[in-house]
Amino acid sequence: MTTWSRRKEIRRGPNRPPAALRSRVLLPISGRMNSEKAQALLDTVLVKAKAAGADAADAVLSHAVSSSVSWRMGALEDVERSEGVDLGLRILVGKRQAIVSTTDTSAASLGTLIERCAAMAKAAPEDPYAGLAPAERLARAPFPDLDLGDYLEPTTEELKSRAGRCEAAALAVKGVTNSSGAGASYGEGRKWFATSHGFFGETGGSSHSVSPKKPWLVANHLR
Repeated sequence: MTTWSRRKEIRRGPNRPPAALRSRVLLPISGRMNSEKAQALLDTVLVKAKAAGADAADAVLSHAVSSSVSWRMGALEDVERSEGVDLGLRILVGKRQAIVSTTDTSAASLGTLIERCAAMAKAAPEDPYAGLAPAERLARAPFPDLDLGDYLEPTTEELKSRAGRCEAAALAVKGVTNSSGAGASYGEGRKWFATSHGFFGETGGSSHSVSPKKPWLVANHLR
């Protein structure tokens, strides 16, 4: 198995958050990449993979967003946000296979990626266990909605409020006079998977968290 990958992360400090973080409402992933768009992209990749010489292929697309703030002694300490798209492709030529991945889903980049993956698969050693799952054993839509996320990304102001209230609650405990801070964060992600013999499915979820760092206690209280 051969893998080629590239990943990019965006991080912002507290002094100049990006415009999206200063807006009142942020779009969830579902507003930028939905099942229809994902399926269209994956179908295109698989069709081109077959045209490049693949006997079979599968592809996965993932999209994730995370944002967080740090709060200490009543003031904002840090703001971070990252967002990424990854696409992975596996091409099988007989019992030979290769796997590649990229964060660039432009048409030109994907064309190069597919050609490279096909060439790698043709040069790879045979693997007697390589192949797609039998079509008759694959799940079929409609799939149940497991309600694994709300996909409602909070604004930076809301995250600041959550972290501030968390720290204030810790400082309100008798004997606590200082704080290492508190944090609030949000994360969401979705993944779509498709095969050249007709399967398409998705999974995803989102999460919210608020956590205090260990507070410091006054020495006479510990005695």
